[in-house]
Amino acid sequence: MIAQKLQSVTVRIGGRDYSIRSDADPAYTRKCAEYVNEKMHEIRETMGSLETEKIAILAALSLADNFFQFKEDEQSKTKELTAVMEAMTEEIAMIISEE
Repeated sequence: MIAQKLQSVTVRIGGRDYSIRSDADPAYTRKCAEYVNEKMHEIRETMGSLETEKIAILAALSLADNFFQFKEDEQSKTKELTAVMEAMTEEIAMIISEE
């Protein structure tokens, strides 16, 4: 495995600049930071003036919730697709055995 070089990217989240070192593409790191910043902004608008730390925690919980819901949806879709494929396989097997 080849180790990639860490790159430093400055991003702005919650009105503060942060220097992030990552092996990810800098554009991707900025995109992630923008998403977090948007979540924090949404929470600040909804909840009013809270400490930045509390807003960050609420944003992290919101992002974790989104992740787990997405993961659950994907698992559900995979199960449905597997069931459909199994049913189609059985149907094809029946058709082939009748010939």
